[in-house]
Amino acid sequence: MSLKKLGALAGKTLDVTTPARMTLIDVETERPMMAETGELDANQKPVIAECYIDFMSPDSEAGRKLDRIRTSAAFRKMRSGRNRIDDDDDPIDLQVETLCALATGWFFGHDADSFSKEAAATLFGDPEFAWLRKKAYTFVYAEINFIKRSSKSSAPSPSTNSSSPAGAQTVPASAST
Repeated sequence: MSLKKLGALAGKTLDVTTPARMTLIDVETERPMMAETGELDANQKPVIAECYIDFMSPDSEAGRKLDRIRTSAAFRKMRSGRNRIDDDDDPIDLQVETLCALATGWFFGHDADSFSKEAAATLFGDPEFAWLRKKAYTFVYAEINFIKRSSKSSAPSPSTNSSSPAGAQTVPASAST
């Protein structure tokens, strides 16, 4: 059956093919975190940009693959008679695994570690960055972050090109990072 007439549902679909950008907010200032890109503008001043992490939707192929792996593991566990909660079911480990599966890139500054799944596991698993893991986990499960925007009423999507972070701007002479 084809769904051609969706009425009120028209235009309310999830974008499961494009990552959504979570801008990092400084917990003290409640403003976007900024970092130097490593580039200079035409006036030879450092260019700064918002720090971010890009995530795919939990309904994307990456999210669905993780769901299949977890479902298969749960069935195997039930068949083996180990259908009780144990240390394998640590919610923090599950959050880290989810975030690593859905993360596609980040920008923390030109001198910061490059994105990799291993670096993501280290970051999201670090107890000192629990605040970031919690914010990221909340972000990926807020479906509004992945709703396709109408081409008539929305601003252009931010660039996911890590060499040119969205929101890049020149550092004022008095600013420091």
